[in-house]
Parts: sequence; structure tokens; C-alpha cells
Amino acid sequence: MESQEHRCRKHAEVNGYEVEQVFLESMSGGQSLLERPAIRSMLAHIDANRKSGRNYVAIFDDHKRFARETENHLMLRRLLTERGVRVEFLNFKTEDTPENKFSETMYAAQAELEREQNRRQNRERRRARLERGFAVTRAPIGYMYKAAPEGGKVIVPNPDFAPIIKEALEGFAENRFASQVEVKRYLEGFPKLPMSRNQHGEISQQRVIWMLRNHMYAGMISAPYLGISMRKGQHEGLISFETHEKIIAKLDAGVYAPTRKDISEDFVLRGAVACSSCKTPLTAGWSKGKVKKYPYYFCRERRCAAYGKTIPRAKIEGRFAELLSALQPRPQLAKLVQAMFEEAWSQYTTQLGHASKQFADEASKLEKEIERLVDCVVNASSPRVISAYEKRIELLERHKLLVTEKALNGPNIADLKGELFEHSLRVLTNPLKLWNTGAFQLRRPLLRMAFEGPLEYCRENGFRTPKTTLPFKVLGSFCGAEKGMVPLE
Repeated sequence: MESQEHRCRKHAEVNGYEVEQVFLESMSGGQSLLERPAIRSMLAHIDANRKSGRNYVAIFDDHKRFARETENHLMLRRLLTERGVRVEFLNFKTEDTPENKFSETMYAAQAELEREQNRRQNRERRRARLERGFAVTRAPIGYMYKAAPEGGKVIVPNPDFAPIIKEALEGFAENRFASQVEVKRYLEGFPKLPMSRNQHGEISQQRVIWMLRNHMYAGMISAPYLGISMRKGQHEGLISFETHEKIIAKLDAGVYAPTRKDISEDFVLRGAVACSSCKTPLTAGWSKGKVKKYPYYFCRERRCAAYGKTIPRAKIEGRFAELLSALQPRPQLAKLVQAMFEEAWSQYTTQLGHASKQFADEASKLEKEIERLVDCVVNASSPRVISAYEKRIELLERHKLLVTEKALNGPNIADLKGELFEHSLRVLTNPLKLWNTGAFQLRRPLLRMAFEGPLEYCRENGFRTPKTTLPFKVLGSFCGAEKGMVPLE
């Protein structure tokens, strides 16, 4: 601190010392010597000038700044003594006598005791707040700390960034973003989002994975290093615990795609269109002309007859728009779709009431099973058996959290109905309009929603007959002769 440096300089001035170098350290004195950059720099400076014949004095504001562990204190004292450096503390007079050495050792031991006591006290305070459901770590991106009525602080959603993070998490769980890379690109589209980036404005892949795995976004907290298992926190979750479990399952299944520069808004069909000759997905890139660059798609398979033959982006994307136009059902079908949805929704709301009671009963059964396993752990003596019980208890606890959430926090039926129906009807009845918006975040999911796999494209004849997904197949079947709905039983 500036005040500490001022006192040290004043001490040097009073004693007639010339201040040659100041070493500022922000790390705790409880760290090992090798982990303290300022101490390492000081020793290196002394070693580099030992042959100059100078008599060095190392001045410390307080003996606690010297070291907070007895072992470190004695080791640093010895290293400086071997180099002929005299140590002076502003609050403790050092003399080369047995009594003074004993007192200094006692001071060092006292500093270590205080440090360990403070550490224990801080640990217990953190554990107590965690047991009550309060977060004690840095607020995740999308949250901020706010004073709580009962004292202390609690994390609350940040209105500026929480919606962005929520969309990224839910989009990954619901396959609107097929991979972590697509989540990464989505987040990079918000420059003001407080996430560390490289010089090109890119977010690291590991940072995205950490965010996807963070259960605090589901309203949960845990601290295994303090013995605190996962539990419901006092803060509001951005997503449900069920959504979080979907994300974890998807990540554990190995959903990963390497970052490629040519997968971008410039070539939205890349990876979704395959060569009709060799079935290899077409790649894409920019070709440099005399005046400007031109975008092309082309086959990368060397053994293919169409290898290297380019297809202008405007041509292939224009034919794709025609393909979507053919999928677009008649306007009259919108009413039929709405009637189908209303009927299905009526059945869904009826099922929710029964499901809530079933989830509550299941949670009660899980709690009894957990209590039984805890008794087994108490009576077990084999470490291997105890470890197996603990793993089983952890799995049951996660499942209990999931079913409890479903029992207590059912979805807002009115809001959910409007949200689901609007998006579903827009995609099913007018996919071409969605494509013509030009939004990359809407176009990419549309490819997966409308088609079962890669579309085959022939340079001469255009797209082959595509394999559409079930909703479009059903609507396509109504485009022929007049048909009616089969009445429910």
C-alpha cells in the first residue's frame, strides 16, 4: 500500500539509507516463497548486484508482510542472511542475539496462528452462508450482487445480460444451437457482454463450456471443498434444473464441433448441403477476382467428378429459397394447425395436474431411499463400499432436485402456450419468410427443423428430393385431396 511504502521510505531517510529499489507485492505472505513474485525479484536483484560491494538493507513495513508462516519466515531470513542483507522491520527491532531470534520466531509463529484462525473463521462463515443457500463466490456472468433484506448480499439476474445468457443455455439444451461453437458465436455477437476475449474479439471455448456446466444458472449452489453438496440456492435461476440436466447430458455425450473460419453468416448452408455425386458435404469460401472477392460453394472430395467445380452462392441459395417455397403449405392449413395445437394443448394441461402429484410422490420416495443409504454409510467400514454409497446418494440427490422442481414449479401455461404456438406456427406455415429475414441465428436452426439430413445438390439440376421432418411431412400430406381429422376416441 502507498502508506506502507511511505513509512518504509521515511525509515530509510531517517537512517541515511539510499532507496535503490521498491518491490510491491499483492500476494498473501502465507504463500510459498516460490509463489511470491516480489520476493523472487528482490533476491534476483540482490544476486545481480552482489559483486558491486554494496551493503543492502531490506526494509519491511511489518513482520507479517515478511511471511505469515514460520517455515517461510525462517527460510527467507536465512536466504537474506546468506547474501549479507540486513532485515529491518518498522514495528520490531532485530538484533543478532539469542533472545531476539527467539522473539522473532515467536512473532512469526503468532502471525501464522492468526492467519490460520482467520482462514478457519472465513471458511466457517462461507460454509454457513452456503448452507443457507447464499452464493459466496464471484457472480456468474448474467448476475450481479445486491444487498439482501436479511443482511449480506445475494445474486440477482442482471437485466442487461441475463436474457442473453438464458437464450444461450436454453438454445443449447433445445438444439437451437447444435454445438458449443454455435453458442460461442451467439455470445460473440454481443460485444458488451463482460466475457474475456482475445484480440480478435473471440471468446475461448473453455469459457463457454464452463458457463454451460455452471449449475448456478439453474438456481443451485454447491461447494464440495467445504462439504456442501448441490442444493437449492436463494437466488433466482435463469433456467430450470431440468434444462441444466439436459445440457450436462448433451455435453457428456461429446457434443463438440471445432471452430472453423468458413462456418459463418457468409455461408449459412455450409455443412447442410452435400454433393449429389459423392455425398460429401460441400465446403465454401471466397474467390479473389480482379476487382473484388466472390463467394462460392464447392466439393472438396478429390475422387469426385465435381471436385473443385464451384457453385455461386447466389445460385445455390436462390434454389434453396425455391425449395422452401415448395414446402410452404397453403394459408388455409394455418387454421388446421391451430386446431391441432389447441387440442394437443388441452390434453397437455390436463396431464400436468396429474404429473405434479406423481413428481411429489417420487420425491418423497427418493428422500426415504437417501435416508436408507445414509444409514448404510454409517454402518459401513470398507472405504470402497462407502464411496459407492456416496456416489449413489449424489445421483439420487440430483434426481430428487429435478422431480421436486417439477412438482413445485410447473411451467406458466399461459406464457408457454403463446411462446410455443407463435414460433411453431411461424416455422410450419411460413418457413420461407423466416429464411428471408437473413438472421443467421434463425436460418441455421431452420435447416435442422425442416430437413432430416444434408440436402443433396447437383450442379446441373439443383437440389434432389429432400427428406423433410415429420411436421412438414404431415402438412405436405394435406396439400392433395380434401382430408379430415380423425376424431379422438
